[in-house]
This record gives sequence, structure tokens and C-alpha cells, in this order.
Amino acid sequence: MAESAKHISPSEVDALELDKISALGEGAFGYVDLVPYNDQKCALKIGLVKEVLPSFENEREMMEKVAGAGGAPRVLAFCPETPALVMTFCGGKDLIDIVEKRLFRDERDLLTIALQLTQAVQELHQKGVVHCDLKPDNVVVEMDGEERPQTVHVIDFGLARPLGGKQRPKKTRFPKEWYCRCYYSGDELSPKCDMPGLGYTVCYLL
Repeated sequence: MAESAKHISPSEVDALELDKISALGEGAFGYVDLVPYNDQKCALKIGLVKEVLPSFENEREMMEKVAGAGGAPRVLAFCPETPALVMTFCGGKDLIDIVEKRLFRDERDLLTIALQLTQAVQELHQKGVVHCDLKPDNVVVEMDGEERPQTVHVIDFGLARPLGGKQRPKKTRFPKEWYCRCYYSGDELSPKCDMPGLGYTVCYLL
């Protein structure tokens, strides 16, 4: 059974922020910083509004369930009051950086990444989790000193659900290519629901 994340207080989150090493990213409802935690570099994800707490709780639960499968970060600590998550830092660059900045040697490296990503998604499904949000910026790759791909990490489990779980039904005139039909309809999720996102990401690579 996966180990549960440690509960930390808002003051402990503030202390981590004071020791921030660098910013990793930001979105409409939160941001992620690189911080020191228990003598290692970790990712600290902080929500800007209380309404994101259910998403943070779901992300914690799904990461604990996959327990590092698919190269996923491991959740180390959780603060529901802020809300905030402390996760292992996967390092590397996301696929957008790798492709647009050409951080690879040749096209064979992109094929290697595509194959490793396919295996990573299979590992998540074997743990009983559907990611539901596979896209280039949710895949991080560690490269060696010669710019050859080493390890693929699937990140951002905010929309992930257990197999057979459901998303809240939603309507849109402009559905995203990487979301499956069940994402919008609210039907039960299965491994095939990650295929649009996997296909979209591999097409971006190749």
C-alpha cells in the first residue's frame, strides 16, 4: 500500500516559500515552485483559491495510488488549509521545451520518448488510474549529458480518476483534442480514454 502524504501546516508552507529556489510554472488557479524539503529539491504546488482544494485532494489521492508508476511524482506532504502539495521533483524539461528548443540529438530520440511515454501510460493503467490530461506540457523527460532521453515522467494528476470513475459533465463548442468523449459526457472512464491524449502528444513529437 502506498504511503500517505504527511500533513503540513500553512506556516510550514510559508517557510518553504521563503526558501524558494526558483519558479517552475504557473496557471490560472495556482503555481509551482522548486523548494528544499527534507534535504532534497521538491516541487511545491500552491492553489490561489480555496475552490481548488477538491482538485488538490484528488491529485494527492491519485499520486498515492500510482506510487511513482509512469514516472509520476511522489506526493510527500499535503496542506489542505492553503491548499498545497509537496512532490518529488522530476527534473528535466517538458516536451514543448524539448521540441521547440530542439533539446535532442535526432529524430530517433523523439521516437524513444514516444515509446517510453506509451509504456508510462500503460503503467498508470495497471495501477488503476486514467490520467485524463495527457498533453506535451504534462510530460517531462530527463536527458543525459549528450541530450539523449533517459526517463519519461507523466505529471499533473489534477484531472486523473480511478478506472471506472467519472468526470463532471461539461459542454463546450470547442473540445480539446487530447480529451476523450467521456471527459465531456461524464461517462465511466477506461484506459482507452487516455488514447486521444497519447495520440495527440505522439503526433506533436513526430
